[in-house]
Amino acid sequence: MKKAISWRELVSKTAEKQKKAGMAVDFKKVLDDAGKEWKVIKSGKHDEYMVAAAGTKKAASSSSEKKEKKTKSKKSLKNKKVKEAGAQCDDSILEKLCKSCKGKVQKIMSGGKQSGGHMAALSPSEYNKIEK
Repeated sequence: MKKAISWRELVSKTAEKQKKAGMAVDFKKVLDDAGKEWKVIKSGKHDEYMVAAAGTKKAASSSSEKKEKKTKSKKSLKNKKVKEAGAQCDDSILEKLCKSCKGKVQKIMSGGKQSGGHMAALSPSEYNKIEK
């Protein structure tokens, strides 16, 4: 019975044969030899091998895809922790402020849609008022 073999497997076996024969592995030579043998396999005249069915092996996901997934999960976990800590921090800070300062801070924090954070940019005059 003939064994099913893919192109990739055939190239690997051809390279192994060259290594075992004591030859230096030349990639062009490996591909040339494997190409000749592949033609015989595809025609069905090879004694040992037949063409493997397409899609028998799942392609391995690239390391960059794995890193991206890992990074995303770490970032989302970190963001969740920061949001939880931020809510607790905001409440504890507000409790320590006087009534007028607390009102100013709440006004600044609820100042509409923001980009790049939850604090509105302050003009120098507003900043000076808060410091006092």
